[in-house]
Amino acid sequence: MEPHPVSGDASKKEEEDQTKAVHLMEFGITAGLAAAVQIPTKSDYGPDFASVTSMPYLMIMPGFWGSEKESRKYCASQWGFGSQEKAHAASIAMSRQWARRTIAAGADRLASSVSVKALAREWSTLGVKGGTYASKLEKISKMSTSTTLNKDERAKQLEALVGALASEHWNPSIDATCWYRKFGVWVGRPMTYRVESKVKGESVGELEYEPIGAFGLGFSPNAYLSFVVGAAYGSLAVTAADSTTTTHQTWAWTIGVGGNLDIIPGLIIE
Repeated sequence: MEPHPVSGDASKKEEEDQTKAVHLMEFGITAGLAAAVQIPTKSDYGPDFASVTSMPYLMIMPGFWGSEKESRKYCASQWGFGSQEKAHAASIAMSRQWARRTIAAGADRLASSVSVKALAREWSTLGVKGGTYASKLEKISKMSTSTTLNKDERAKQLEALVGALASEHWNPSIDATCWYRKFGVWVGRPMTYRVESKVKGESVGELEYEPIGAFGLGFSPNAYLSFVVGAAYGSLAVTAADSTTTTHQTWAWTIGVGGNLDIIPGLIIE
């Protein structure tokens, strides 16, 4: 496995900048507002024609749960306001931040008289070659810093160690499979609308249809867009000639496309 590049590596500040954008999708959740088509089911009561209305929705994507932070960052950043390279950069920067923290903690452990073997065992539990990195860190820690040249060489080797450890910890070409994470289930509530309706199969003109709720399956190709399909349940109030009102419950198929809340900071920041 090739290590993350050392030459021209982003500084700590740049790594922080690359990872500062946080998307709801990283946590396996998204929400937004959709334009939804309501298609009535075959019934003697309810809307007579398909209608378009707006619908707030909330969707959960369990595929993101339990994944490494780097994988969640990569998949949530993929195909957003920017290129594929931006998703790589954000996830790699997060992995490098993890490597920096791990190496700093390891250096402190060695300085407190913990043996290289003990550190190697600890790091092996993280899923990396603990012995290799612990030995390299010990050698770097013992390097002289008496001259500027020594300090530069030590810093260079530390950066190389950060890159190698980060690559083994997470590599987008191996660890990032995103498509299945982006499916989810959603709930929503279509807005009230007026539509040509029927009662006992006979047209009664335009009435107000009151959706109660909707649910179904969804797909978010990125953090800013969602496609939803499912069913909605609602009621239709019919007033007879004698002024009595009867309420009828009906179902409708629902198909929609929505903009997720992440599109707002995306338009401003990214």
